[in-house]
Amino acid sequence: MEREFEIQTDYTLDDFYAFWRGFVQTKAGKPSPKKMTRKEALRGSLSCVLMGAALIMGEIWLKWTLDITIGGKWFWFLGGMLILAGGWTAFRNRKEGAYPYWVKSAYKKFQKLGERDLFCFSDKGFEAYGPGVDHHYDFSSIQTLWADEDHFYVDLGKNALYMLPHHNFTLGDPAEFPAFWIARTGKPVLPVSPDGRGLDSILPQ
Repeated sequence: MEREFEIQTDYTLDDFYAFWRGFVQTKAGKPSPKKMTRKEALRGSLSCVLMGAALIMGEIWLKWTLDITIGGKWFWFLGGMLILAGGWTAFRNRKEGAYPYWVKSAYKKFQKLGERDLFCFSDKGFEAYGPGVDHHYDFSSIQTLWADEDHFYVDLGKNALYMLPHHNFTLGDPAEFPAFWIARTGKPVLPVSPDGRGLDSILPQ
């Protein structure tokens, strides 16, 4: 019996965040940098503000009390930049779950385009449909199938990478997709993160 899977893309902000963590912030298969907590981010922002203020106040104190100048306008400039940078990052991280700029920018572009691609997998291969896109690929064209806890990523090489969130599957069970892939290609499904967290129920043991 032929197996089929269909994925109608409707990405969320969290989908773009997962992509950023696995493929933009670092290379797939490599450990992601430790995620900074909100408290650590706010502490760093406050340190920048205090350092900037200390530079400016120190320059003012030396000028008024000893009538000497060490850094002059450069201390004012550096101090001002530190205060602005610290204040801006503190504002961005004032709430839990703050997203990196790349994530929010990519998500806004996706919403503005309003494009919804359709991906189909069957015994015959892999098909991609969208505005101006109508491609059929043999499974041999796919270099790697990556996976994290909530997504699959079809890597065709040459910066061609398709994200397939589990919540976008309109036909077929995403939990059965790895077994389908292995049966058709003989290749493993590789975890985006080398520790494979959250994949025990998805990847065949």
